[in-house]
Amino acid sequence: MGDCACYSSELRGNENELIFAFLELTPACNNRCVGCSNVFSDHSVPAPLNAQHWIEIIDKLRPHIKFLKLTGGEPTLHPEFEKIVNHLAQEGFPFRLLTNGRWPRKGQLADFLAEISVVESLLISLHGHNAESHEKFTMTPGSFDDAVETIRLAVSKGLKVATSTVITKYNWDKLDEIYRFSMDLGADHVVFNRYIGPPLPEIEPEAWQAREALEKVQDWIADGLHVRFGTPIPQCFAKSPVVPCLAGKAFFTVDPWGKVRPCNHAPIVVGDILKQSVEEILNSTQMAHWNSMLPDECAGCALAAYCNGGCRAEAILRPRSTYYIERRPILFAEKLTKI
Repeated sequence: MGDCACYSSELRGNENELIFAFLELTPACNNRCVGCSNVFSDHSVPAPLNAQHWIEIIDKLRPHIKFLKLTGGEPTLHPEFEKIVNHLAQEGFPFRLLTNGRWPRKGQLADFLAEISVVESLLISLHGHNAESHEKFTMTPGSFDDAVETIRLAVSKGLKVATSTVITKYNWDKLDEIYRFSMDLGADHVVFNRYIGPPLPEIEPEAWQAREALEKVQDWIADGLHVRFGTPIPQCFAKSPVVPCLAGKAFFTVDPWGKVRPCNHAPIVVGDILKQSVEEILNSTQMAHWNSMLPDECAGCALAAYCNGGCRAEAILRPRSTYYIERRPILFAEKLTKI
């Protein structure tokens, strides 16, 4: 389970300051999402770090960042999840939980989290306003009702909840319904995301569908609706404020075994948090290479220094011919009118 944070408004103006880190507590998950963002989801992998190792990592990160995002896999499936969270509470270290909502011992876990003062919010996956569209993505019967029950339960316990939706060919024209449904469930806001990963024609919308959905979300944001967008958009694909990829600068990801990646969607490893300091990782040649990456298609673009080609992970995971789903010719003057 993961999301992209490049587009988060709280990062703007802090492009060169480390703000938070994703901790992928475990690769285990009880959904089978066809568009899973975990780079290790389809591999046989060892057991994740135990709670004591995660506590060591948390203490090492504490002086450098403002908060954490706990993710996975499904983070609540880590066998020592509550021990890790209790340490965060003892240290007064704020965190946000990214979850699919399919919790074991649902009531017990909701009660536990409601007593943890450093839980800032929960981001719960909701890929449609009904079971059909949600489960086209999760590939898990019953996952929609399970997630909805968790959202209602968490809200009833006083927890701040947002929903997270990946735009697909099954929901791109149902964003209004998803927004209203999320608000009716008591969500604080709705996060919409582009799918980031290898080409997936069975789930991805057509280019014109994706563009129409993205521009609708941008209009909602401008109108002040409780909506956010989670993934940077190449300026040649759809209008949006210019927000470059901030992975590796404002945040990085620690995988279930302590390896550091600049982005939770990218397979590139830039360090090992158990063996290196935060400064060593941020100043490594691997991180410098990541931060200098720019898709070949962007060479010569007047906006390259600001846009950076959108999402760096996407440039790695997709062949160049499908990088933007569809590229449309845009004159420089037109680009400026869309920013």
